[in-house]
Amino acid sequence: MMKINMEINDFRINHSRIIEQYQLIEWHLEGIFGLLEQGNFEELTHRVENDTMGELIRKVRFLIKENKLDLINKQDFSILDDIRDDRNFWCHSCFLEVNNNPDKYEEISNRLISNLDKVIQMNDKL
Repeated sequence: MMKINMEINDFRINHSRIIEQYQLIEWHLEGIFGLLEQGNFEELTHRVENDTMGELIRKVRFLIKENKLDLINKQDFSILDDIRDDRNFWCHSCFLEVNNNPDKYEEISNRLISNLDKVIQMNDKL
């Protein structure tokens, strides 16, 4: 893995970018749910807009199987599950980790860039 020497302001910018990507993934999953479930698209997407990412992944996975579609494959769902886990770290504890373990800053910065690349690729696919 390439080492990143990232200033804290760049870290914060990339952190905002990854949060944006997570929101887009959730938005895409809501849209996929709205397209695959029976009913009015607007009502369906509104119904799931407050679901967690994990709930959205579960619902979309069910609808993909139920409709026998190949839009999102098993490997993609595995990546989405990893993204969900990573999202929890970036939303709830990354800055605490950096503050409590400044010696891990470079490792966490590298992880940020790696995770950001992964979510951008998934958003492109969705």
